[in-house]
Amino acid sequence: MNPDLNDPADPKDIDTTVVAYIWVNPAFSRGDSKAPEIALMHHLKADLAPSIVFFGENDNWKKGWDIAYAKWNSLGTKTIDLEIAPGEGHGFWNHSAQWQTVMLIATDNFLVKHGFLAGEPTLTMPESGEKFIPATDK
Repeated sequence: MNPDLNDPADPKDIDTTVVAYIWVNPAFSRGDSKAPEIALMHHLKADLAPSIVFFGENDNWKKGWDIAYAKWNSLGTKTIDLEIAPGEGHGFWNHSAQWQTVMLIATDNFLVKHGFLAGEPTLTMPESGEKFIPATDK
């Protein structure tokens, strides 16, 4: 999120602008402030690229996310799709093929919604019923 981190020797004709974020239980913490060049809270801005974020409802790292998300909301950011896996903890998608499938379908739909892919997902939702709760419903 900090464009100043690009290597000055990198070719200037290559655009390194982020066009979308896909975050899976991102670990943002107050301890990040010890390294301001990478500390998320130092680089928040309202015009965030379209973003989808996945968290287990009981993920301990979600506390740091909640602080950043509240700040983005206070800035007027409207480009974040926050998806919550009810009853799940950190890395929920690593421990369940069903959750992994649900997350991949949601990611596919997000990329289609923003014009990065076309067509319908090739995976099908698991019959076991896992589904995300969008942040607006929580």
